[in-house]
Amino acid sequence: MTSPRKPAESRQAVVDLAARHVAAVITGIEFADARDFVDRAAGTRAFRQLEAHLSDHPDSLVSGSSDAPIPVQRLAELLSEAGHSTVVVPRCLRCGKPKELRHIVPGGRACESCYLHFRHRAPCSRCGRDRPVRGRDEQQRPLCATCCRGRKVENCGACGRLLRVAARRDDGAALCPNCYHAPESRCHSCERTAPTYAHTDEGPICKGCYQRPKRRCGACGDVRGMDCRASAEEPDICGRCRARRKRACLICGTFYPANPLARQPVCLPCRDAGHILEPGLAEPADRTRRRAHETTHDALRNKLSDLLTHSDHGIPDQLAPLIGVFDTVPRPANVMNWLQKRGSGPCLLRELALRAHTEPITHELLDGYPQGYALHRARDLLVHAGILPERTELLDRVDVWLDNLLREQPEHHAKLLRPFASWQALRRARN
Repeated sequence: MTSPRKPAESRQAVVDLAARHVAAVITGIEFADARDFVDRAAGTRAFRQLEAHLSDHPDSLVSGSSDAPIPVQRLAELLSEAGHSTVVVPRCLRCGKPKELRHIVPGGRACESCYLHFRHRAPCSRCGRDRPVRGRDEQQRPLCATCCRGRKVENCGACGRLLRVAARRDDGAALCPNCYHAPESRCHSCERTAPTYAHTDEGPICKGCYQRPKRRCGACGDVRGMDCRASAEEPDICGRCRARRKRACLICGTFYPANPLARQPVCLPCRDAGHILEPGLAEPADRTRRRAHETTHDALRNKLSDLLTHSDHGIPDQLAPLIGVFDTVPRPANVMNWLQKRGSGPCLLRELALRAHTEPITHELLDGYPQGYALHRARDLLVHAGILPERTELLDRVDVWLDNLLREQPEHHAKLLRPFASWQALRRARN
């Protein structure tokens, strides 16, 4: 863990100090380049945490240890993508994949998928098995998923086995899930005749078309799919908060499913009244959280501004239309999810924003990057914003793919395949 340090006088001094740590560990990197990488990875608030960890753990960029804060993870990823082979990107302690490691667990950090196996794992109070916590009983004791579903079992009136009760016949006999068949009706979404999974305002809906209603969770405040509906005593609870242990609010004393990392828990009504969480829980330095009064378009605009803004030069004029054009996009959540993911997509936009201050953004410039989903999605965004002209993307993409393919082939093979592909296959497809 990083030890607390005395804050430096300014952000400039802290970034320069962190750049010196990077230049001392990574061979062949200039100080100006190291400072640029540190500036991009630290953002506006995480620069002190980045410098403190590099000072306490000089080998954190080459050891691959998962016990590294998110700014150090981002810095290692940027250096690795820039071609510094000695840098090892931190990997999840459990699955070993280079994902975003937000959760601190014993021995290091874990990704979102593996976090349940560390934080929310405990012996079930009913069956005694050590499994992920799915819910809690009246005494707040943990329950696994099986015990949450099978709280009532009886002998089935059809097969006679002792199983969970799914429904009852007219005579009151129980039916297990294997013997019960839901009534079929016409789904209002896909218009197929299938077993009815739920009844909505528009009509019956099948299981394949049903989506859990998204509302604001009464515990964490995020807009998510609800697992527990609101009652007279409890608010709507999402699936993440349902497995959390209830703790007393520091302000009003109400018991609610609290964040396990909160040392001073504050319930949602008190947070809405003006009482905030601890600084580390209220707003992570690398995540754009959506406020209660914000729309998805507002959150998307703020996220794009953070990606494209340079600390000294601001947003480049070439990419300025990219922010305003998404105010009317029909599905902003899809773009927001892509920008929130840790991968080469947001890093590519950030690098294009840096290059846009000195050179024009063209299709030829994008063709020089590794061809993948992130590049294709970024190109689509730039074309949609009017920054790049439209082109026959599927055909023009073949030329770049062919160059990369033939670069690794023998020269006599390339001399044979390139004229055939250019003058026969591609010419016929364009005409």
